[in-house]
Amino acid sequence: MTQATALALLGSKAEDLDAETAVALLLIQERAKGSESEWSSWIQTLPSSEDLTPPFFWGAEEQKLLKGTSTEQAMEELGEALENEFQQLKKQGWDEVLPS
Repeated sequence: MTQATALALLGSKAEDLDAETAVALLLIQERAKGSESEWSSWIQTLPSSEDLTPPFFWGAEEQKLLKGTSTEQAMEELGEALENEFQQLKKQGWDEVLPS
């Protein structure tokens, strides 16, 4: 799965996206198709969201353990960046194209 593949499958709307975002959106779309996706065998090898445990998915008690650390600051900055990118994608209408 590459940027070229994403552009071909997502259409001209994806031309303004960076490579990582285009591939991520294609992955979301293809994962939602399940076994109907031509990528399903490969997608099944990827870790699920339950397998990944970045700190911004932790509960409040676990996140308290990061108080005052550089990880806490990095987590906050990443969370803000992801939220900003999500809002930009919504403004571009991607929330209407992709599965919820």
